[in-house]
Amino acid sequence: MLCPEVTNFKAPDSNLRFEQGEFNQKHTDTINHFYYNHLVSVVLPDNLKVPEYLVDTLKLNCEYYKVNNLKLEQIVNKQFVDNFVKQGNLIGLSINTRIDCDNCVAITPSGKLILSLTKDTYQSLGLEGKVSQFAKNNRLKYTVTINLNEVGLQQRKKYFDRVQECLSNLEEFTVLLNWLPPRDEVCPSSIAKYLSDSNYDVELCTPRASKNTLYEHETPKIDLNTFDLNDGYDFVEWLGMLTLECEFEDKTDGFLSTYSVMEPKENVGQFVVLEFRGFYHPEQILKFYENLRKFVCDDENKKWVSMYVQGFSDSVTNWRENENHFYTNSDNGYIMILNQTKYVMCVQSCSNKIYKR
Repeated sequence: MLCPEVTNFKAPDSNLRFEQGEFNQKHTDTINHFYYNHLVSVVLPDNLKVPEYLVDTLKLNCEYYKVNNLKLEQIVNKQFVDNFVKQGNLIGLSINTRIDCDNCVAITPSGKLILSLTKDTYQSLGLEGKVSQFAKNNRLKYTVTINLNEVGLQQRKKYFDRVQECLSNLEEFTVLLNWLPPRDEVCPSSIAKYLSDSNYDVELCTPRASKNTLYEHETPKIDLNTFDLNDGYDFVEWLGMLTLECEFEDKTDGFLSTYSVMEPKENVGQFVVLEFRGFYHPEQILKFYENLRKFVCDDENKKWVSMYVQGFSDSVTNWRENENHFYTNSDNGYIMILNQTKYVMCVQSCSNKIYKR
C-alpha cells in the first residue's frame, strides 16, 4: 500500500512565461542570459531539404573540452585569466556533480567563478560567501562568487593570493570548458593546449547532431500575426509530443489516454526535426538563431519554425547568475516560434519558492 503522504505530494512549481512581438534586441536577451546550453531542438514544418549552413552552425567549430581533475587554483592563475577570461569569452561547468548535495563549479561569460558548496566545505574553505537562497532554513548549502576580472589588480593581489591558497585545499573537479577566442586567427584549442601543458588530462568533445523526418502529421493551424497567447500552452505541448514522436491517434481504447490536436488544425506532409547536443556558448546559440531567421525569411511560404533550447539540470546558475534551484525540478529553457516578421517566445524557469525540509 502506498503512503497517502507520498501520493498526495504536490509537484514542484514551474514558471512558464509567454511573450510575443516583432524582432528587436529585447527578445535576444533571453538567449544571451541563458549561459549553459545542452540541447537544441528545431522543428521545420513542410520541409525536406535543410540548408547546410543551418546545420553546420551548431555542428562545426562547436567543439568543447572536458578537463579531468582540474584544480580550481588554476582558474585563478593570472596567466590563465589574462589569456582566456579577459580575452575571448569563456564558460565552464562542473559535471558529475549534484547541485543539491555536492560541491559544484561554474564560470560565467561575465568572468565570474561561482562555487556552490556544502556546509562542511564552506566552513573549512576560508572564503567569504553567503547561504544559498534555497537553504536558508537548514543552511546546508553556500555560494561563493569570485570576480576573475579583478585578478592582476595590484590592490587585490593579497586577496587573490589567499583565494588561490584556499582553492588549493578544494577537491578536484571534472569541468566542461567552451572558449570563444577574441579573433578568428586565434585557435579555440589554445585553452586545451595551455591546460595540457599544465599536465591536465584534456579531452576533445564534439556535439552530436541528428535529423529526423516525420510524415503525415496534423498540426495546429497558427498565424503568428494573430496568435493568441492563451493557446500557447497547447501549442508548446503539441511541439513536445511531436519531437518525442508520440501517438496522435484520436481514439479511445480501454484505459489508454489519448491526445487531440488543438483546433483549428491542418495536415502537413512532413516535418524535419533537428537535434543538437553539446555544451554551447550563448553566442553560438545566437548565431544559430540568426541563421534560422535567415532560413525563414528566404522562404515566404514558411508559416513558422520553432527552436527549443534546454540547459543542464545541475548547473550552478540558471538565468544570468541567478542561483539554480534544487530539491525540485530544474527545467530551465525556452522555445522560440518565429516567421518572417514576428516571434512568440515561451520561457520556462524553475520556481524560486523555498521548500521546507
